[in-house]
Amino acid sequence: MLEEVGLGLLKRAPWQFWMAVAGVGLVLAGCLAPWASGGGSGAQYGFQSDDGKFFLLLALATGVLLWRYAERDAPPALLLSAVLGILLLIAAGLEFESITDVVSRSFSTVGSNSVSDSWGLLVVVLGGLGITIGSGLLLLERAASASTG
Repeated sequence: MLEEVGLGLLKRAPWQFWMAVAGVGLVLAGCLAPWASGGGSGAQYGFQSDDGKFFLLLALATGVLLWRYAERDAPPALLLSAVLGILLLIAAGLEFESITDVVSRSFSTVGSNSVSDSWGLLVVVLGGLGITIGSGLLLLERAASASTG
């Protein structure tokens, strides 16, 4: 049945592919989770910010690229997936650093009514790492098998 819809690769997909797919899922879940909370204003969720919307867009684009790779065994889609994973990892890491900096300043000045960082953005960073490592390792494996075969 998978061959009928052009997804025969899914039957034999290596673990690196599934690692990248799991990374996409983690980014999507992290964008729906709280990124910061506290101060009586409630939680700030990832999708409420422009950065979160950007990360959602990158994750969806990566998912489409991985689908394209699974459908047609297209290395360019895999390469673009790895590049988007790196972009996601860097941008989410910078956002995490920014929020952590705000939190540390809040704790030193406000005390108990301060903003605290939450787990959602960390999940986005881990998802970006999964996409980058999974896609990158799969690209390396393809290059190694092409050079020996």
